[in-house]
Amino acid sequence: MGKYVIRKSKVGFYFNVEASNGQVIATAQSYKSKPSCKAAIVALKKVANAPIEDLTVKDAPRFSNPKWQVYQDRKNEFRFRLVASNGNNLIWGEGYSTMQSCKAGVLSVQQNVNSEIDDKSVAEKKPAEKKPAAKKPAAKKPAAKKPAAKKTATKKTAAKKAAKKTTAKKTTAKKTAAKKAPAKKTAAKKPAAKKAKK
Repeated sequence: MGKYVIRKSKVGFYFNVEASNGQVIATAQSYKSKPSCKAAIVALKKVANAPIEDLTVKDAPRFSNPKWQVYQDRKNEFRFRLVASNGNNLIWGEGYSTMQSCKAGVLSVQQNVNSEIDDKSVAEKKPAEKKPAAKKPAAKKPAAKKPAAKKTATKKTAAKKAAKKTTAKKTTAKKTAAKKAPAKKTAAKKPAAKKAKK
């Protein structure tokens, strides 16, 4: 037995009719809400045994809605659709190379009409909610580390400046002492030289 698989689209919800092997037989249009999507499945079950109208043959009998329609598209592929009582298309089939395989697709939907509903839209929401939560803490950690790095850099810079000032003072003091010392020694040597000449 196949199943109806409900999925979430960008604009709402849609369902696929899948065979027991997981192959998609038909796809529905997108609905704004999940209840309206499920209501379409109920409607499909009610009209699944409608007659098949062959649009590829000019003289083929025409039926009132609801009905199945088989037709040929622009690519010359054979397709089917189920038209509801109000004229809206409930589901569409994929393209087939022959009319025989297209009608077999209609038969497959009819055989799987009482399948269970598998709601995949619930499972698809959970990963999307977890991703943003995991990203937020990662973004906060680097922001907290930056101010600490700046403070350390500021302390190091202040320590270097203080060390430079101390070194500059010592150098100035040495230069001043060096200038004064030679001047005194020279003055002391001159009188000694004069006494020697006498």
